[in-house]
Amino acid sequence: HKTSKYAKDAQWNALAIFYSEGARLEGAQMAEAYAKENPQDPRSIEALKEAAFIYSVMGKTQKSADILTILAQKDQKNQK
Repeated sequence: HKTSKYAKDAQWNALAIFYSEGARLEGAQMAEAYAKENPQDPRSIEALKEAAFIYSVMGKTQKSADILTILAQKDQKNQK
């Protein structure tokens, strides 16, 4: 449940399980969702970086580029 105090950690653990089981696409999708739902969590940057890498490796270059654009925008906001 998204309002649970454990929801964020449960979602983080779920994406880690996807990656550890070799379900890279599902992990990348979960990472995107995590970052979108938890934009202030420092792990959201890590999640987006990993998702961009996975998409790139899988040949989904536009998806990877979209995520890298989001990361660049986050970086610009952090530098202000």
